[in-house]
Amino acid sequence: MSCNIPEFPVGTRVSYYFEATTSSRTITKPVTAPASYYVFTSDEPLPVELVSFDGYSQNGEVILKWVTATELNNREFIVEKKIEGSDVWMVTGSIPGKGTILTRSEYSFIDKNPGMGVVSYRLKQVDFDGTSTLSTSVDVAVGEFEYCLYQNYPNPYNPSTNIFFDLKEDGMVNLVVYNSIGEKMGEPVNGFMNKGIHKVRFEAMDLPAGVYFYRLSVAGLNGVHAFSQTKKMVLAK
Repeated sequence: MSCNIPEFPVGTRVSYYFEATTSSRTITKPVTAPASYYVFTSDEPLPVELVSFDGYSQNGEVILKWVTATELNNREFIVEKKIEGSDVWMVTGSIPGKGTILTRSEYSFIDKNPGMGVVSYRLKQVDFDGTSTLSTSVDVAVGEFEYCLYQNYPNPYNPSTNIFFDLKEDGMVNLVVYNSIGEKMGEPVNGFMNKGIHKVRFEAMDLPAGVYFYRLSVAGLNGVHAFSQTKKMVLAK
């Protein structure tokens, strides 16, 4: 069983009790004499009921997600961050609010240049009248990428395998597969790629069994060579 107490002006002292009646008796909680009541004082409703606020790092970026249960006159969320070792909060971006809404809402924000180390984030919720409230902060550990070419998996393989590599920066990427005498057998990647973790699938259905080599070459956006590495893989049929 449930009941709703109607809205009162802010600061109103409200006294109430529960009463249950059966055919034989009536029970009150608490006992109302002498003047024993449950009491509360009405307050301003929260502009936004924030259910959760989380963040995580992925491919050198930070993804923030938060959920509201209700919103009242919510104009926007301003995303602020603070770099490890600093006391200064900086505005990173903003997401429009949904005004007044009584149902669950989900939001997300991507910080494409978070910096390195532990980065703290918080939300500044702003009403249409300009008043604002701050959320608690969430800390996200952001790692720095290095260039790396990993061993393909599975290896040996038949008929396909995955090639993994990390890019420290955005750049032009060339991934080439050669046979044991240096002939090009495939070029899974030839073009621009963002920094971060990558997985490329290589299909070898038309190739004979044997030893092959795959070479990753990376040039920065300025055209300067940044990285190259070669690894061996085995096609078994």
